[in-house]
Amino acid sequence: MTDDELCPITDLPTRTCGCAQHHRPEATVVSLTALERLAGRPLPEYRMTYRDPRWKVTHPEPTSCDHRKDSLCGDCEKLLEDLLHDLPALVEQLGVAARKDVRFAPHGHRKGDQQHPEESPIPWSPAASRALDELLTVVRDEKLRDPARRGMVLQQLSRLAAKAHRILERPEDIDYVGPCPTCTADLWVIRGELVTCKTCDYRASWVEHHQNALEARGDQLMTIHEIVTTLKAAGEPITRKRIEYLQDHHGLPREKRVVPHWQGQTVVTSEVWLYRLADVREYEALHRPNRVLQDTSKEGGYHVG
Repeated sequence: MTDDELCPITDLPTRTCGCAQHHRPEATVVSLTALERLAGRPLPEYRMTYRDPRWKVTHPEPTSCDHRKDSLCGDCEKLLEDLLHDLPALVEQLGVAARKDVRFAPHGHRKGDQQHPEESPIPWSPAASRALDELLTVVRDEKLRDPARRGMVLQQLSRLAAKAHRILERPEDIDYVGPCPTCTADLWVIRGELVTCKTCDYRASWVEHHQNALEARGDQLMTIHEIVTTLKAAGEPITRKRIEYLQDHHGLPREKRVVPHWQGQTVVTSEVWLYRLADVREYEALHRPNRVLQDTSKEGGYHVG
């Protein structure tokens, strides 16, 4: 059985599938000798006890050096050295991701496992396993031992490093930011980027979008709890007591509506006070505490509202 065959149990390369039949005691690490063979020269700077855990190439991309015909250019040579520096840690992290860093399970072991009865099947990540197998294939490739093939080494390592980083890194956070103020389509945006709508030409920053969304919902009637939640999410926090204060002392308008709701297994109705969102924002801006207003009377001057 060769390393290129697939395991009939896991459907993964036999070199890294991890099942009991194809498990090997071979360590999934890259030796310094292999790094020196790929680099085409000795690497004394790597023979040290401490290694910086940070990636030297934080965002690798597939790269091919077309700047020189005989060898790598200076920038590509530096990139290859950095990729080789990250290679042992990359292989180690792929191994952790492939087995999901779990060895013992609390619910018993696989039936028929006589060699390790106290252990259960290891959860396996197919994507990390295949990426690890491709990296090990490049490291052990006899054809890449020729120093004249360093351009091919750079091309293969950069491609596999980019693939491995996509597997290891956490996916970008995508947030739901409500309906589009223009066409009411649902907006899902990567956190920190501009809010754009795929249906129309709407485009705004996060702060601008929250303001546009509040203006679009200005005529909507809400309960106090809904208004507090909406304004807090939009960056304009207000408390329930503050809304009641605006209603009692400054005449914030409100409407009484009869709304149905469930009480146990029966639908009952009750009266609730509803406020217009635009009115709450307007009264809060007008009667904000410690707001300095200019006096337009004949005496002039200022007073605190």
